[in-house]
Order: sequence, then structure tokens, then C-alpha cells
Amino acid sequence: MGRSVSGQRPIVPDTKGWTGPAEVDGVPVEGTWRAHQVPLSAVRDNPEHLRMLEAWHAPPRRPAPSAGGR
Repeated sequence: MGRSVSGQRPIVPDTKGWTGPAEVDGVPVEGTWRAHQVPLSAVRDNPEHLRMLEAWHAPPRRPAPSAGGR
């Protein structure tokens, strides 16, 4: 996975912007220079941007318990 140096945090290789939207308005964000910018700048005027922001910041959903499981 990643390397670590004694007493330091591990280095984990990842794609820039992997926590945010992969694409905004048909333009790729993840893995591009746009990942270092504010990807959703029109949340007040664009309902789709607001929906994407809410989905991005929503807590992770837990899987539903199985019907016969423990």
C-alpha cells in the first residue's frame, strides 16, 4: 500500500480529487489540475452543483442489515 518512515505518516498514493466529484459540467476534475480548485463554485445558482455538493459532504451510508444475518 504505502511506505512509511519511522515516526511519520504513511505515504499513500492516490488520485488527486478522489473524494470530490469526478466530473463537473462534463469537464473532468479527478486526476486533473482542477482537483486543486473549487470544483463546485455555482452551488447558489445551479441546483445540480448543490446536489453534487450535498452528495460529496454526506456521511457514508452503512449497508442495510441482511434479512437472515447477524
